[in-house]
Amino acid sequence: MFTVEQVKTEFQANRGRLLNLSDVEISEQLDLMEPGSDLDDVFAALMDMEPSSGDTTDVIGSIHIASLASTLARELDADVEFDKHTRAALEAYEVIKRAPVVMLWDFKRVFGDEKVSQFPIPGSFIKDGVLLDADERPISQGNVQRKPDKYKVSVKVNDAETKDQPRSFYKELALDTKQGRQIVEILDQLTLANDKTTRTNAKEPYRSMSATKRLSETNKWKVRKSRLPNLAKQAMQCYFQYETISNMDKVLVGYNSTTHMVDNVEHVDLDEVNTPYWIQDKNNPANVDTYTVSEFLRLDPLQANLNGGTYDALIATIARAPKKPTTTLPEIKTPEELTTHWAVEAAFMDQRHSDWRKRETAIIAALRADPHAIRSFGNVQMATDGVWKVIQPLYDALIQEDIRAEANERKEKAKKLAEKHNEQVKANQQPKTNLANLMK
Repeated sequence: MFTVEQVKTEFQANRGRLLNLSDVEISEQLDLMEPGSDLDDVFAALMDMEPSSGDTTDVIGSIHIASLASTLARELDADVEFDKHTRAALEAYEVIKRAPVVMLWDFKRVFGDEKVSQFPIPGSFIKDGVLLDADERPISQGNVQRKPDKYKVSVKVNDAETKDQPRSFYKELALDTKQGRQIVEILDQLTLANDKTTRTNAKEPYRSMSATKRLSETNKWKVRKSRLPNLAKQAMQCYFQYETISNMDKVLVGYNSTTHMVDNVEHVDLDEVNTPYWIQDKNNPANVDTYTVSEFLRLDPLQANLNGGTYDALIATIARAPKKPTTTLPEIKTPEELTTHWAVEAAFMDQRHSDWRKRETAIIAALRADPHAIRSFGNVQMATDGVWKVIQPLYDALIQEDIRAEANERKEKAKKLAEKHNEQVKANQQPKTNLANLMK
């Protein structure tokens, strides 16, 4: 297989430009390639990974944006409540449902409403000097000199070349907090431990972990590294969505929460964990409904305003009832049926298959092609996170048993082979000839 440097050099020579990906991203994709893949296959896979047109942000004040993210992260580090809430959101699934709203309240408590209102709009970027939202619609700034979420920084490739790499304000902010830095540090240690040539440089306990344990830990912390910036983005998406709906004349919006003061500091308890938001019809107060974070963010107030700005127009912009998958597979009704499905999935994904890399790549391609599948996969991942936290020690113990059993089996096989060899040697030995008898 090809090295990262080889791929970068060949891509630049063939395509006339640099790859818009980090070395880590290139390396991870190379690990997913099937044996026998040529450079064209590698180039095609890497080009699919490159940021979309929404990331073609002009480099405007990138140093100031990164500096702002770092400064805000230091302020959040000084807040004990934020650190506690963030840790809980990463470790416990039951907290995930309300985590974006909790993080938003922490932002407002630490920074104040006015400062939060000037944060970058998630997904926004600057193109041709104009600040655009994720749908490439111009953003009216008024008196606010708002910075973009997406921007680029110049990175030195070698002594003669520099490369513009995409960055995200909310990713920089989240991963520069105490919890974010811990995630990055652990993944760095796992990267060292996963490589035989650098394993001795890794700290304990990562250096002494079994391969299975390291793989499990790497997957867990990669999920958290992705989840933390997404929580920060969702928190601010909730903020701007709330502000937009608040400006609609025919509806009311609010939080299902209780506000109280502790040592002259405002605290908020969410009374409804699953549905932190409510929306009400001003003309008919009986029309009121509650919303989950995902439902709240799927509302399209801009489209609703085009259709009259009424309560009915707003709630019509999302489908509330979850759609049942159109499949011939039987519906899962019991935990036992669910674990049976997991067994089937595990057999399909077993790395002992000769084509397991091909299967993994095909699954990633299938997910990328179907947004509903991505949502389902993500929901399952989050839903099973809490279960895995409890079951993981049992899993690790079983893996150790399997390793010991395989070792004992190999010893037995080696012993039998040795015994068989000795028996064959004895059978082939010829009796020694007595030279004295031959001389008679």
